[in-house]
Amino acid sequence: MATHDLSGGAVDFEWNSVGVKVKQNVIDFSDSNYTFSSGDVIQVCKQPKYTKAMKASIRVLTAEGGTLTYDLGYTGGTVDVLVDGANGNSAAGTIEDTVSTGETENASSIVTANDTIDLLLNNAADTGKICVTVFFEDHRIPEQDFASPDVS
Repeated sequence: MATHDLSGGAVDFEWNSVGVKVKQNVIDFSDSNYTFSSGDVIQVCKQPKYTKAMKASIRVLTAEGGTLTYDLGYTGGTVDVLVDGANGNSAAGTIEDTVSTGETENASSIVTANDTIDLLLNNAADTGKICVTVFFEDHRIPEQDFASPDVS
């Protein structure tokens, strides 16, 4: 099991709503710089302290061509709190956003330390391509929480 930090490729989108931020990252499993094995963790995007991941989805851009499922959440906590058992071999354009059994949408908590949103591979991956989108509530106070560097 390896951990791959691909969070540097995440793109931030600010909305006009106060306190809502969207982060999106395209993960290409055919990238020859990596070998993606079953049990590997991919850090998809950074989550600043005092924010809450409200909702997430995974859009299949290129089907894997074989068995591939994955979970999205926190590998140090509930690994499937955002998306559970997404099918990486679904037809291109399919959007997976099913939360884990016993969880509800918006089930994650406000994090009090910088963290990452993690994709856990339940199978090896080598040809698929996905786009992960995460919606965050921002509970930071500008005068206090932006004074020191964070991972926004």
